[in-house]
Amino acid sequence: MADDWITEQQESDFNEQMKDLIAEKAAILILKHGYSRDSAINKVRNILTARDDYASDPGVYIEDSDEWLLDELKLPDTPSDKDKLAQVRAIATDIRNWL
Repeated sequence: MADDWITEQQESDFNEQMKDLIAEKAAILILKHGYSRDSAINKVRNILTARDDYASDPGVYIEDSDEWLLDELKLPDTPSDKDKLAQVRAIATDIRNWL
């Protein structure tokens, strides 16, 4: 019984982390590339799904450095500029509340 609760909690934590990741990366796509909210969320989800398919392919993914070799499997980088980062966080918060 306790093991079930632990597993459920781990799944819940993972799902929350994924929502945070999706929200952040979608916010970057909105800010840097002009995506709509829905298209940015869908793009991030599609990339994450494709990554699952290719995760064991050494020609596509280098596990040691957590590096994706195909451009279509790369998520946008988080901006280092403080103003842009603040904008990303604000947009991501809005998206996160929507997810």
